[in-house]
Amino acid sequence: MNWRSTLQSKSRQPQFLWRMVLGIIVAGIAMGYLAQSICRPSQGIQVEADQDRHQGDGLQQLADQGEWAQLWWAIPESQRWRFTDAGTVVLALITGSCWLIFTLQALQLSGWRDPRIWLAPIGVGLGVLSIWPNMFFNFWQEQVWGLEFSVSLVGGLRYFVLGVGLREETAKLLCLLPLMPLLLRLRSELAALLVSGCVGIGFALAE
Repeated sequence: MNWRSTLQSKSRQPQFLWRMVLGIIVAGIAMGYLAQSICRPSQGIQVEADQDRHQGDGLQQLADQGEWAQLWWAIPESQRWRFTDAGTVVLALITGSCWLIFTLQALQLSGWRDPRIWLAPIGVGLGVLSIWPNMFFNFWQEQVWGLEFSVSLVGGLRYFVLGVGLREETAKLLCLLPLMPLLLRLRSELAALLVSGCVGIGFALAE
């Protein structure tokens, strides 16, 4: 019995699944807390929050001035704060890794030479990068389309459907496009579906 058949057999047992889920949660909390306490002094929290606000103001100023090229290249630097909180990064990596392992299992890989084994993690990486165009579209929509958050029904639908939903899915689609020629050559609907999902995993990991 190989590892795949063993895993398939185990995953049909509710007790095994519950133990696995609880183990992942406990390990994630413990590792996140440990990383937080070791790598990040508590006095740095307010400093990072102030830096975040300052960078956000700088991006907004570029958008107000219509400096779209400068805004595009300023976004990566402004997002470095996402990776400075060690505890949050560890929790995100654990969660992303679990979903990636699940996806690799669902892909029904034939071995290490199967190209899908590399397409999945590359998709996750591209999903992390999709934060970049997503943020650019955010400023562009607010400035050009006049989209703003609203608590009203019509205004809220307009903001979340035409704003949040449209820009996030467009950004992920653009980052998936480099993988599409390879996915088309594989002629596998399952691979196309799950590798596309990996882009979503990467986006969620960065968020």
